[in-house]
Amino acid sequence: MGIATIVFLCTCGAFATAKYIDGTLESDENWAFLTRFCFRTAGSYHYHFTYSSERCCQNILMYFDTVTQWDAVYESNLNCSAREAVLEQGRNQKIILSPDAPYSGCSIVSSNGTREISCRSVRSFKLSRARWWYIAVSKCDGIQNGLRLDYQMHMFNPGGYWTNEFSADEQGILETDIAFLTAFILLLLWAGIQGSTLYQIGRLHMTFKLFIGTIVLQIASLVFLCIHYGIYGKNGVGVPTLIPIGRIIAAVNEILFLLLLMLLAKGWTVVRGRLTEESQLRLIALMVMYTIAYAIMFIWEAKAFDPAKVIYVYDSPAGYGIVALSFIAFCWFVYAVIVTAKKNPDKQRFYVQFCSVYSLWLLSRFIVVMVSNSYLEDWYREKVVNGINLAVAFAADVAFMIFTRPYGSNFPFHLKPSQVSVDLSESGDPEHPYAPSSPVSGDRSIELFQGKAPFSRSSSENREGVPLPKTDREIQAWSGHVPTHLFRATHAQQDS
Repeated sequence: MGIATIVFLCTCGAFATAKYIDGTLESDENWAFLTRFCFRTAGSYHYHFTYSSERCCQNILMYFDTVTQWDAVYESNLNCSAREAVLEQGRNQKIILSPDAPYSGCSIVSSNGTREISCRSVRSFKLSRARWWYIAVSKCDGIQNGLRLDYQMHMFNPGGYWTNEFSADEQGILETDIAFLTAFILLLLWAGIQGSTLYQIGRLHMTFKLFIGTIVLQIASLVFLCIHYGIYGKNGVGVPTLIPIGRIIAAVNEILFLLLLMLLAKGWTVVRGRLTEESQLRLIALMVMYTIAYAIMFIWEAKAFDPAKVIYVYDSPAGYGIVALSFIAFCWFVYAVIVTAKKNPDKQRFYVQFCSVYSLWLLSRFIVVMVSNSYLEDWYREKVVNGINLAVAFAADVAFMIFTRPYGSNFPFHLKPSQVSVDLSESGDPEHPYAPSSPVSGDRSIELFQGKAPFSRSSSENREGVPLPKTDREIQAWSGHVPTHLFRATHAQQDS
């Protein structure tokens, strides 16, 4: 499925509960869920409800997030009256939308020749702790004519710009995203400088270019999310369509970074210039599974997400599917690293460190989601998981920068990008897998890897007029650019 299709499907649904909501509720039932909001230790909400006087009287019900209230009534077999009965008396959890009800703010108005009940008021309260409030509408008079209600609600938490419009579970997300957006921009500058150095020494491989691409995607994702939440802090609505766009970009970034890790785990650009056909098919299968899993998650969230039950995406079947796939990728990654390291003992030190760092990256989501779902309060999960995921992603990128330092002790790219394009097979030189599988005679071997036309065997200089190495010291000095065994072969032929 194309990315554009996924974006369209995602933008058709609601990815977040707006703190300012308006619309029309229509239901054939006499009890229906409206919205939810996580208040801190204090809060307030403004409401304006309008409905036909023939449907009087409807009620607004405010449920706590406890097993004796919301969990007891939602998707239960209780009738309408029983669902109202679980509310605690004296806590003003029921608002009767009637002109006769005190403090309801209701009155009879005429609109287009019809009599309507219009209710407008403000309610404030204090809580002992942060908790979710679930808001429902009911009409339990025994007359089964359903519900029809035009509504506007604006809910507030105490505080200023950074907290007022945000539900308690979202407070801190904007600040976290801005901080990591700044960090990733600085990281991109660092990567650009390091990439320039790699280019100058002829070691700018496709893997590093792919890495820079993942940083750009991460920044783009955070830009979209910061724009939405920045506007959201002013009006409680934001730009909802930016949320799925930002999250889809983040998913593409994660898939590409996983592809990068798998390519390096298989030894591409490190110990081999080309993957076998079998390895390519396995890698494609993993990427396809990841893409399908994310597509299912986004489509499910757009079409089947139930805010009355699910607190955040990883508390859903689709979220658990992504977590399980991350664990499968971890097992695959470790296996690929072990096989590659065994075949290339000279790279074992690099692969031990590489595997240790990125195994944690692959397992981080599994660990974080399991711990947060088991031990963190519902209202605390989303912002904690968001912060940890960004921190882990940033740490993984910094680690990659350290691994690919041109003069680092574990620098993996000792050969030029032109050597990666050579059609290699598993039967090549076992000590130097980049070497051609068929022998190249004479000085042509050096020129082949330098991407130049062969020079005369009798010449003692290359095309640029630089003398070829003749002594062991010169050979050692050149070995950082072209494999030493090739120079030794060339030197031996010159001596003959």
